[in-house]
Amino acid sequence: MEAAGTGPFLYQLLRDGETLTESGNAFFSMENVDQSYIGDYEVVILNEVGEARSGPFLLEVSTRFSEWADENLPEGAPRDPMADPFGNGLGNLLAYALDAGPGAGREAFPVAEVIVPADETGRFLTITYPQIIGARDIRLIPEVSDNLMTWHPLQGRVVSRVRDGNREIITMRDDMPADQATVRFLRLRVEKKEP
Repeated sequence: MEAAGTGPFLYQLLRDGETLTESGNAFFSMENVDQSYIGDYEVVILNEVGEARSGPFLLEVSTRFSEWADENLPEGAPRDPMADPFGNGLGNLLAYALDAGPGAGREAFPVAEVIVPADETGRFLTITYPQIIGARDIRLIPEVSDNLMTWHPLQGRVVSRVRDGNREIITMRDDMPADQATVRFLRLRVEKKEP
């Protein structure tokens, strides 16, 4: 972002609406960036006449399964993505994908429920799950089935996306109204992408 007009200019860097720094210099730098830096940033340039603002932009910080394992698994615990070192039903890869810490309980699992949308068009099955912002080595795939044997990607629509720290809480809705399906199941599949 550049400023034109009469100086001197004051440059501010904001994260989530809070001023991080201000300076007479148009250059900002951050070192040792980690997940705590994730947020909506904005640059504000001020002079005695007024201010100009950049549009907000999201800073994402990539994370990897291996980094999660180093931070969350105790020494000697299996690092295999399918291992369940805490015996809680969450394999390592699923715990990473759901941003669940060591020994997380059932509250970390995705939630499936029937909802009635505001437009009163019927009742629909939904699934709500967290997705880590910047996790580029996995893919979360909501799926649907009517027999628990054959699964297909959910072709529904996103009902909501709410940022919560370093993750988004996503709710997706099935396209088929619940009263039109004899049986309907939703699940969340996690795929590990190759680096």
